[in-house]
Amino acid sequence: KSKIVGFYNFSLLISELHYGLIKSLKWSLRKFIKYRNFSIYQSFGVSDIFRPKISKNQQTKALKIFKIKFNKIKSNKDIYKFEINKIPFGDLIYDTYLKRFYVPTINVKDKNFKNFLLEFIELILFWEKYFENNNVKAVVGVHAQYSYGVVHRIAVFKNKICLLHAEGKIFKITKKYLFQHNEFKFYRDKFNKLSSNYKKQALKMGHKVFINRIKGATGAKSGHTYISHSSFSTLKKKTKNVLKQNNKLNILIATQDFFDSINGYGKSLFSDIYEWMEFCGKLSDKTEFNWYVKDHPNYAGKYQKYQPFTANITNEMCKKYKNLIKLPPDTSHNQLINEGVNFVLTMYGSVQFEYPYFDIPVLTASKNTPTINYNFCIHSKNLKEYEKNILKLTKKKIKFNKKKIKEFYFMNFVFHNQDIVYPLYTK
Repeated sequence: KSKIVGFYNFSLLISELHYGLIKSLKWSLRKFIKYRNFSIYQSFGVSDIFRPKISKNQQTKALKIFKIKFNKIKSNKDIYKFEINKIPFGDLIYDTYLKRFYVPTINVKDKNFKNFLLEFIELILFWEKYFENNNVKAVVGVHAQYSYGVVHRIAVFKNKICLLHAEGKIFKITKKYLFQHNEFKFYRDKFNKLSSNYKKQALKMGHKVFINRIKGATGAKSGHTYISHSSFSTLKKKTKNVLKQNNKLNILIATQDFFDSINGYGKSLFSDIYEWMEFCGKLSDKTEFNWYVKDHPNYAGKYQKYQPFTANITNEMCKKYKNLIKLPPDTSHNQLINEGVNFVLTMYGSVQFEYPYFDIPVLTASKNTPTINYNFCIHSKNLKEYEKNILKLTKKKIKFNKKKIKEFYFMNFVFHNQDIVYPLYTK
């Protein structure tokens, strides 16, 4: 029996928070004539659509808060401590800034960051006031990341129902589970509750997805609809060896997009992926290992826009740290496995559940990562332990439980699949 209203939620990420006269008139006109999306939302009962408008009072209040909060931010780590009314917003601020300005890390003294932080506080105050003035029963949205997540974050801390829909799945976020991709925390418990007969079928289904991946499947067959070019694609022609043939350990750094929701699963051991890469680069100078760096192969769609930025940063890192060897991004993982990769480093990438099947250990750099409740990866509690784990790497072989890896594939790609809401989503 609630009234349904729609809210524009792209402020600060892909559009300005403050509209000028022309843009405001365009918004009002489109809303009046029910142009495109306005009419679509009206068709299923949305009575109004609004966008955040910051009042003079909110601007004044935001400036006061900014002056207090900004003086406490001495480093990137301090951004993650940012709170207003005991609600944490640091991860949202961090991710939004990287994505909006296409920078791999944050300079807290940069003028852009100062202006951005002030506007982010204004956006928070807008939504705080909205909840004060309106009897909100529930919030339905898409992403809990970036500036999108401000309204959702406030909602759950005010004990409102918050449901998100993304890529064929529905998520419920709460104070305890603020991140929409937190289902991995329940994989083992849920699997253990299945019947014995179904568990056997489940392992077969999980194994099938894994086999598809290592055979170079893309799209839905790989378990990830966004994969348009597999890192396991077998090259038609045998290429020359890309790994050095010596007695040193071969360490592969599998990079990730520097701008794409780095806190999507929750906080990592590093403030951002750039800091992680810097850490690996410095560590490469301390060891006698062979260090290799590989980016994702070129994907289609929106990723075409981001990947050149990642490639440029990776190139800079390899020039800065001479022990880092850049591999062509289309180098097949199958080739690297056959040539003798010994260990793989990732923040939270998919290599964490790919290489262990071949008894090649993967070290993650996050406590919030999909495989955290399984022991077929090497997880570290803190930065000190992470460095120690890398420095003590040896050629001693580790055998992993293949059943647990199959279990993970089932829970990650079959049990929690993208056809839950739309039976034909993956098609």
